[in-house]
Amino acid sequence: MVGYKGLAIAGAADYNVRPRCDFHMRLFLKEGVCVKLYLEYLLVLLCPLVSINALATTSNISGADVSADDKTLGYRSSYESNDDSRPSVFSQRLYYQQSVNDRHRNRVVMQHSRTEGGPLELRFTRVEHLWQYQKPTHSGETGALRFELQLVEGDDEPHSARVNWIKGYTLGQFSTRFNFTVGRDFGDDARSGASVAARAQVSRKVGKYGVGLQFFSNMNTTSAMGSFDRQKHQIGPTVSRQFGTLTVFASYLSGLSKRAPDNAFRLYLKCAL
Repeated sequence: MVGYKGLAIAGAADYNVRPRCDFHMRLFLKEGVCVKLYLEYLLVLLCPLVSINALATTSNISGADVSADDKTLGYRSSYESNDDSRPSVFSQRLYYQQSVNDRHRNRVVMQHSRTEGGPLELRFTRVEHLWQYQKPTHSGETGALRFELQLVEGDDEPHSARVNWIKGYTLGQFSTRFNFTVGRDFGDDARSGASVAARAQVSRKVGKYGVGLQFFSNMNTTSAMGSFDRQKHQIGPTVSRQFGTLTVFASYLSGLSKRAPDNAFRLYLKCAL
């Protein structure tokens, strides 16, 4: 149970071969009204189908803006359907972030995975530091750098260190984000060369909702990029809405290349503390 200034969050999960997943969240608003949001029905539908792999797309496209009083708790889940070349994939991620001032913010991330019939396992822990070097200009341009150190549990994947260049622009009613990431593996099974990835997003407000389009591109490493189909490219729509201090984000990604999964479904929750 996590409580802070009238906010309480509680969650529980029972992960067996055919798991029962319960997760509920209570928001105690200033007026004293209690709003209870049940997510268990969605999770009950997803959990029995799951076979886990660490490649599930629980990442998002980062914005550059930092507020001085940011304290945020977030939960992310993703499900990738199976196809001829890979099993279905499910992953979930929990993170907490807190700003140092209006230009610097720290984040801690933990991601878990579950293989079919196996236990829920910690896949990696990551620490991040974001530096907003450019506050919004008159044209709405912003910029930031995010530094990441990711430590993987077990010996089947290498650790990694990455730098993410983040740019944002406001074009009339539309907001755009661009992320470009380079990194380097270290430890057992480390790949040679630098890993390269790019992401882009365009979004706008439609009434109380935010709608957009996202593009993800994982281009492997500089020493073995391969062809387009040997890389991981995905595209798809997004929708989000804010309920007080809680933001709900849902999206679908379709694979553009053979290495990418055919379908990916994602549900993210973010709560300002």
